[in-house]
Amino acid sequence: KSIQKQYYSGALFLVLLGVIVATLLAGTGGRSFTGALIGRFGVADFRFVMDKVFVLGIAPIVISAVVWIGTVLGLRNIHRIDISAYIKE
Repeated sequence: KSIQKQYYSGALFLVLLGVIVATLLAGTGGRSFTGALIGRFGVADFRFVMDKVFVLGIAPIVISAVVWIGTVLGLRNIHRIDISAYIKE
């Protein structure tokens, strides 16, 4: 149970950190940086239009759900692991 709690709290922390950083980058320098990068490939004028409902609502929920499902699936058989079999002296 303790290992499961550590994995769940770690996954929650990483999702929150990732969503916060991605949201900040999407709202600030991320658009101009990516536009400049695409401009190097020969596109003269490229602009991003940010859909705030998707960026601030739908995408974080989907990302959180995928990470949560992955964590649950990864931990579903953790009780079957015999730790002493993996420890080498």
